[in-house]
Parts: sequence; C-alpha cells; structure tokens
Amino acid sequence: MTTYQIRPLEPRHDQALARVIRQTISEFVEPCNQQYTSMGDAQLDSLSAFYNSPQRKFWVIEDAKGTVWGGGGFAPLEEGPLDMCELQKMYFDPTIRGQGLGKAMLQLCLKEARAAGFKRCYIETLATMRTAQALYTSHGFVPISNPIGGTGHTHCDRFFIKDLS
Repeated sequence: MTTYQIRPLEPRHDQALARVIRQTISEFVEPCNQQYTSMGDAQLDSLSAFYNSPQRKFWVIEDAKGTVWGGGGFAPLEEGPLDMCELQKMYFDPTIRGQGLGKAMLQLCLKEARAAGFKRCYIETLATMRTAQALYTSHGFVPISNPIGGTGHTHCDRFFIKDLS
C-alpha cells in the first residue's frame, strides 16, 4: 500500500501538478470549454510562485518517491469581498481518489484559511463533479445560485459558500 503525504507546494512540484490539473479537467470538460476552467489560468504552470504569500497557500499530495498525485489550496477571491477566500484547484489523479485524501486536503485548507483571517470560503465546480460536491456539502458548504467574484471560470456551473467563523 502506498502512503501519501500532504506537503506545501514547491517549485519542483509545478510541472507535475499542472499535469494532474489538466488531466482531471480533461476528464470532466469538453476541449472547447477547458479554457474557461482552471486550465485557462495564466499561472497554471508556475503555481508555486502564485501561492507564495501569507494569503495564498497550496499543498500537494506526494508519495514517498516524490510523485505528485494532486493538490489544493486557497487564495483571496478575485474581485470578491475582502473577508472571503476561494478554495482553488483541488484536483486529484484518479488513482488516489476515494482514499480520504480530498477530505484531509479540504480540512487543511479550511483550517489554514481561517488562520489567515478569512471569514468565508467560496468554491465553484462542475455539475459533473458530483463526488467533489458531496465532499463540500459534507463539510458545511452551502449551494448558492450564482457565482461570486471574478474567477474567469465561466464554465463552472455549481457554486458553494461556507462560513469559517
């Protein structure tokens, strides 16, 4: 049985993490719409630089060999309320799904977002990502009808918010 660790994102993880994100989005989104998801983000290939600040944090799931299997993090919600962060780029290789790593990652992100001073957390996803939605709602996220902020992810069609206080 392989053991996995949650580690802070480092530059050495960037390429592998971008691969996992692209692979996962390709599972759920038609090629013509992928640019309207995280796959279209300018910083996708250099996430360690983007998340290198006290208000932005990101972690990866890594095995003992240093292979990256997924990750997740948070940052202030672009064009959103100052007290609100966004759960970002929480994607996992299919090989490790269903092992509780998403739950562990989500709990870490929420704890650290609270510690960073955020009062609310926003997440947007796709209707086809039912397992992700179940994870979010099981941790107190409430569905809302419209997007908040300016993420640029116009293909996302499910939106959730959670009070962190």
